[in-house]
This record gives sequence, C-alpha cells and structure tokens, in this order.
Amino acid sequence: LAPSAAYAWMTCPGYINATEHIPDAPSVFTAEGTVAHEVREMCLTLGLDVEDFVGARYTADGFGFEVTPQWAEWLQPGIDRVRDLGGELFVEHRVTLDRWMPGQFGTLDVGIVRDDLIVINDLKFGQGEAVSPVENAQLMIYALGFWDNIARHRTKAEDFLLIIDQPRIANAGGEWRTTLEDLLAFGERVKKAA
Repeated sequence: LAPSAAYAWMTCPGYINATEHIPDAPSVFTAEGTVAHEVREMCLTLGLDVEDFVGARYTADGFGFEVTPQWAEWLQPGIDRVRDLGGELFVEHRVTLDRWMPGQFGTLDVGIVRDDLIVINDLKFGQGEAVSPVENAQLMIYALGFWDNIARHRTKAEDFLLIIDQPRIANAGGEWRTTLEDLLAFGERVKKAA
C-alpha cells in the first residue's frame, strides 16, 4: 500500500484503472526515505541510537546516502518516543488486510501492543507535504491489520494511538487517538470501496 497513493481509490473508483500503467519510478526522495527507515529499524531492533550510524553510507534504488549528525537530530526523538511507550514492539512488520481488502497487505513501521493501548507509529521522512495522523486512512488501515493479525491475540485493549513522526517539517505529524469500534466502522467502508 503506497502512502503516495493516499488511498485515492476510496474516493475515486477509477483511480486504480487510471494509474495501473504508470510505472513506479524510483526517486532520490523515496530512496532517502528507505534508508531512513532502515536506520530507524536497526536502532529499534538492535537497541542502538542514530549517532551510532553517523558516517555510515547506505544505498537504495541506486542512490547513495550518508547518515549525518542532522539525521540523528531528525530521527532520534521519534525512536526515543517509541521506546518510551513500552509494550511489545513490532518493527517493519507485514500485516495482511484480507478481512477488508482481499489479497492486500501493508508493512507498518512500528506497532506496539500494551495492556491498555495499541500504537501504530509511522515515519514520514520527506520534506514535501505535511501529513496528519487524524483520520489518516493509511494508518487506520495499518491499525486494522495490526489488530487483526497481532494485537487482538495479545491484549484486550480497544484504544489506539496513531502517530506520524515527520521530523523534517515544522509542526507536521503528531498523534491521534481512536477506538477499535471506530476503526471497525472505517473497515466496513474500506471493504465496500475495495
């Protein structure tokens, strides 16, 4: 599920047919995001900090990047926030969405299961458009998939915290709370649109 598509198919049924022949060409911007996600994943899974990667070089889609001290300033606060939330952590975890969108899946950046809360955390590393977590279709779909595949088997929590970490744009990202009841109602709309 490409975030760039913004789930246009939910409001424009012709979107999929109209765009099916447009190739997904790599760009320096998407490649940079891929590398930022890889660094963040390594920090969260290995217990490291971004400063441990400063000076390291990575390649994605033919583009090369060096992790700089600026990257540490951008990425570390979001990593620290994830760690502070506690709970059972799932990083770069694939979730199937068959209940609402047969044959579809998504890879969420971070999912957290706690006794009292289910958290979905998504990194947006781009500098273009600010993204809000409020009623964000991508995060809501990921939340449904994570709940269906993982969380409902580990917790009775029905409260969700959806977080977008967008460190390179001032006042972008943020967090939004919702409930399982509201997400399931949204899921019915997704199912109908799909």
